[in-house]
Amino acid sequence: MNRIFIFFCVFAVIPVSLSRASHLSFTATLTVDNHYGLYFGDGENVTFVGGNEIGAGGNPGQYNWSCAETFTFDVDLCDYIYVAAWSDDYVAQGFLGQFVSDAGLLLTNTSAWEVYLSWKDLDDGDSIPSQFVMDQEIAVALWSPVKHSKVHGSSPWGKIDGISDNASWIWGSKLASGSNYGEFQIFRTQVIPELNTLLLLFSGLIGLVIFKKSI
Repeated sequence: MNRIFIFFCVFAVIPVSLSRASHLSFTATLTVDNHYGLYFGDGENVTFVGGNEIGAGGNPGQYNWSCAETFTFDVDLCDYIYVAAWSDDYVAQGFLGQFVSDAGLLLTNTSAWEVYLSWKDLDDGDSIPSQFVMDQEIAVALWSPVKHSKVHGSSPWGKIDGISDNASWIWGSKLASGSNYGEFQIFRTQVIPELNTLLLLFSGLIGLVIFKKSI
């Protein structure tokens, strides 16, 4: 009986402890061939964080994507990180990044991210999508798994300083030969995915340990 009581006490403490940490602080280092806007928010509304240069020339660097930018921001648990990205329709396109928080390291890859194709064309010199535009797009978004990727270091980009070698270049269509497919594209990943599932898994492990000790 005491073991059962201890189990329920531990199980009750888990969500309380998580609720005290209402947000995570992220340091994001990312780049896009060619342009991007970085945001965070829930499934309906976003907050703008920053972006890279909107022209053809990077600062510094020959191209905008050759030098990654770094941003810090706080995100509520279970919110999303959003990246609106578009290319100049020439040679190649892709999104590469790492996002570091107390919860760990989040990288661009085909398992953690999903993508929505807006079918609205943006090019060099076009403004970064506003929060209002992003909210409108997210309201009608049909999200799909990211299926196209290349390892960090692939041609034509090479290695991008400040981003983990384990990150992948990702895109909602081919990463080469300038497809201009569905741009601009919106990528998103959830900060703490399936929180309830994690709680159930953790509590199940605790229960298993208690059960074994009681035998």
